[in-house]
Amino acid sequence: MRITKIHSGGNEFGFHLTVKNAAGVHYYEGESELSERDLYTEVTKLQSLWNDRLVTYQGDNDSPDFYPFASVYDLSRCDRVADLDAAMRALARGGWELFRDIFLAYERTDDMRKLGEALRAALRSGEQKLIVISDDFFAPWGMMYLPPPGVNMADAGAPWEHTNFLGYGHYVEHSPAKPRRSPPVITVRGVLRAAINVDTGLDKQFRCHFVADMVRFFETTSHRDLREERDDLRAAMERDGLSEHLAYFGVHAHVDDFHVTEPPRLTLTDRENPISPLDLRRWHDDHPRDNGPLIFMNACRGGQMHSAFHKSFSGILLMLGARCLIGPHVDLPVAFAGEFARRFFIGVLAGEMVGDVMLRTVREFADEYRNPFGYTLTMHRGLDTYLDLETAGERGQEAR
Repeated sequence: MRITKIHSGGNEFGFHLTVKNAAGVHYYEGESELSERDLYTEVTKLQSLWNDRLVTYQGDNDSPDFYPFASVYDLSRCDRVADLDAAMRALARGGWELFRDIFLAYERTDDMRKLGEALRAALRSGEQKLIVISDDFFAPWGMMYLPPPGVNMADAGAPWEHTNFLGYGHYVEHSPAKPRRSPPVITVRGVLRAAINVDTGLDKQFRCHFVADMVRFFETTSHRDLREERDDLRAAMERDGLSEHLAYFGVHAHVDDFHVTEPPRLTLTDRENPISPLDLRRWHDDHPRDNGPLIFMNACRGGQMHSAFHKSFSGILLMLGARCLIGPHVDLPVAFAGEFARRFFIGVLAGEMVGDVMLRTVREFADEYRNPFGYTLTMHRGLDTYLDLETAGERGQEAR
């Protein structure tokens, strides 16, 4: 599916969509009823719903530091069964509304009706590989929801299932319009190298050991380069560009409103020194823009994560040569963020394709722990990326 921004009059912009199957046999195109501003508003509404109903929800809890759906990753043991069910129903309803507004609001054209109905039928028919190609349209695809025929999500007690979230049911990849120049295989010659870019203050802030655990994980599986402050990242990128095999970010994300021109930022331990997408591009300028790493970005609870973050940071990092980038569309609870990343990298270090590892881990958390936060993660390019560890050094072999 290819989505491009078009001028729809005055200061407004809309989107033109083209959808075809893998063989290119069936082809549909149309203009979405959703404007660029409407998209931002509706995406923000869905992300706020996830934040309110899961991330920051406390209910009648007496402890100000305990969040029943965020302080632990295993929600199968949660005693607030009715609250969790109600929250998930609300998220399913919100995910369906966003899907409907993008693809099934076709009052203006018959072309969009055909496109929306064809896409809905394909997604309902079984597991698909949904590849979205766009530099303009960033949406939380995995958080969208497609109910089965006959179910009205507007009903107060509408049934919902994890399997109907797009992030559970399908491989989903969002790619920039410009084709990548690097092959999907990341060949490791000698020692596996990993760049760890983190805010170590997260552990103290949330009374956990999320960052420390990730640092230890990479110490045992790779030669890791730890960057805790802005100057650490600057020096590393000016020296080596994006030359490592893996890169991990455990950061705070900052995104302003649609009307504000200041770009998204991320911060490491020195939170007073934010990092912009332009900083990354400037620091990387003298290095090749190919054969980059697999990047996993965890942006933890701070209330400011948004899809607009990916339009800037993901776009820049992919342009600079990242083979694949995975990141969330909401502020992730640290308990989930750390455990998901650990399991994800275990699969990647075993040589599995990133898309397979991603979908399996998302389903594992939903099936075993009733945890839906995997749906908030989007893969930006690299569904078929994998590590070739046949020549890896001692630490790389231990990881397998």
